[in-house]
Amino acid sequence: MELGLSIPIQMKLAQQLDYTIRAQEIGINHIWVGDNPPINNAFLTIAHLACKVKEIEFWTGITSPFYYILEVLIALSRDLSSNYQNRFGLALGIGNSQLFSSQNGLFQSFVNKIGILNKLREERNIKHEINFPLGIGGLGNKMCKFALNSSDVLLLNSTSEYDLDRISKIFTELEGVQKEECKTYTYGMFQVLNENTEISLTTWNITKDIAKGCSNFILKSHGYSSPLISKIRDLPWERMNNIPKGELKEIVYDFAIVGEEEQILEKIDSLVLNKSDYNIEGLVLGWIYSEDQWDFIKEIRKKV
Repeated sequence: MELGLSIPIQMKLAQQLDYTIRAQEIGINHIWVGDNPPINNAFLTIAHLACKVKEIEFWTGITSPFYYILEVLIALSRDLSSNYQNRFGLALGIGNSQLFSSQNGLFQSFVNKIGILNKLREERNIKHEINFPLGIGGLGNKMCKFALNSSDVLLLNSTSEYDLDRISKIFTELEGVQKEECKTYTYGMFQVLNENTEISLTTWNITKDIAKGCSNFILKSHGYSSPLISKIRDLPWERMNNIPKGELKEIVYDFAIVGEEEQILEKIDSLVLNKSDYNIEGLVLGWIYSEDQWDFIKEIRKKV
C-alpha cells in the first residue's frame, strides 16, 4: 500500500522541509498539505517543497474549490503539474454535509466545477500535455459515489472498518468503475499515546467534526446508540478547548488511528490484511507530530 503523511501546517517552512526530507528517506509516497487561506496556502507550500525535495509526491490535502476562482485553481494546478511532473495531485472537498447540502446548491456547484476540471484534464490528455490526478475527499454515500465516478482518488475520511466495508460495497455496485480507474486512500488522524500523553485537542476536534458531519445512517452503522448520536449532534462546530469524558471520546478511537504503539500496529495490520476486500490502495496519516516517533513511522512504512 502507498503511505502518505499530512504535514503540520503550524510548522515553519524550514521545519516542513526537514519533515519532507525525512519522510522521503523512509519511503513515504506522498505528502498532503492542508489548505486554509489566508492562514496557509497549500500551492505555495508545495511549490517551495517540491523544488527542494525531488522524488516524493505532493497533494493538496484538501482544499475547497470555493476558496478560489476556478480559473485560478486551474492555473495553479497547471503550473505545479508542469514544473513537477507526476508529483502533484489536486484534492478537493466541500466540507461536512450539514454546511454544504444539496438544498443550498453548493453541492451542485461543486459537481459543476469538477465537471469543468475533468473536461480540462481530458482536453490536455488529447493534446498530450502534462496531466495531474484529481482527488475528492468525503465520507457520505453521495460524495463517495461521486468521487468514485469522477476522480482518480477517493480520500475516505475514516479508517473505521464500518466505513471501509460500506465504501467497498458502493465500489462494486457502481457500473463502469474499475479498480484501476479510481484509487481509494483511507485517511485518519494519527496519534501515539502512552502513559505521559493524552488525546490532543487537534485529534479530538478533527474527528469530532468528521463524526458530526456523518449522517445518522452512517453513525448507526457504526453501532452508535440514538442517545450517543444526539450527543454528537449537540457538539459545536467551533473548535473545542476541552475533550468530553465518557462515551463521546470513543469516536476518536473509531474514526482515527490512536493508541499505544502495539494497538496502532494491530489496526495497521488489519488494514493491510483486508486491503483487497476494502479496495484500498493507500493510507494517509494525519500525524500529531513528535520528533521521537520517526522510527515508529518507519516501522509502519515497512508493514504497509
